[in-house]
Amino acid sequence: MQTSATKQTPKMQTSNSHPPKSQTSNSQPSESEAEQLSALVGGIYDAALNPTLWPNVLAQSARFVGGVSAVLCFKDAPSKSGRVYYDSGNLEPHYTQLYLDTYVKLDPCTTGQVLAEIGEPVATADIMPYDEFQETRFYKEWARPQQIVDFVGAVLEKSATGAALFGVHRHEREGPADNEMRRRMRLIIPHIRRAALISRVIDLKRTEATTLIDLLDGISAGMFLVNASGRIVHANASGHAMLAEASLLRATAAGSPPTMPRRSGRWARSTPWLPAAIQRWACAASPCR
Repeated sequence: MQTSATKQTPKMQTSNSHPPKSQTSNSQPSESEAEQLSALVGGIYDAALNPTLWPNVLAQSARFVGGVSAVLCFKDAPSKSGRVYYDSGNLEPHYTQLYLDTYVKLDPCTTGQVLAEIGEPVATADIMPYDEFQETRFYKEWARPQQIVDFVGAVLEKSATGAALFGVHRHEREGPADNEMRRRMRLIIPHIRRAALISRVIDLKRTEATTLIDLLDGISAGMFLVNASGRIVHANASGHAMLAEASLLRATAAGSPPTMPRRSGRWARSTPWLPAAIQRWACAASPCR
């Protein structure tokens, strides 16, 4: 994980129009909340293995913390740019695209969100006075038409100039972020962060595997990857063609090592360049003497 060159936590601003916050002191989840949390955490780790589950998991996350929608995204502070990895689908796609095309550059909270401490929920009022936020073009043209009054984001991972974020939009019927929302976000942020890292590692391995397969398929000679028991775990395009012809190598039942046609056994014994694994198959088909 990379750390930002300038690491600081946005300080809480004071203002007469600062949104009121609840003073919930109970830090332990209730029994029903614990059940909801358990189900949600299970879904979060399922999404790490199956990314198609992220929209539904994000929708559940938004409901759990008291928001209207949730998103996994990346923001770059110097360029004022961003991209969405997954979202809950609760916002109109038109407004999501408007944000990426135009309003990400006008979002007054981006720098504060990127510089925030990893894993700590940061609301608008933690970055700037709330009354000043309400006077911005971003709020008047993008947030207010959707009745969005706040966005609480948490950094999952940082690059030199940007950050991957988990964030939840707050609707005007709930009001700006309060202590209860922050408390609930702190319950799920560590799990979302781990799941996102797991998902990234899996994606990297899939990319590496795809690159290797493409490389092997580009080789004109037949190539086979075999395990210790001689079973083929991958064959390139030319290798599959050889198996289909069954002139040198013939595939048997699924999970069993391929065999060579019996007429090939003597030929295999006389060709020292033949890979040892294939020679073993040849001898199995026509015992070496």
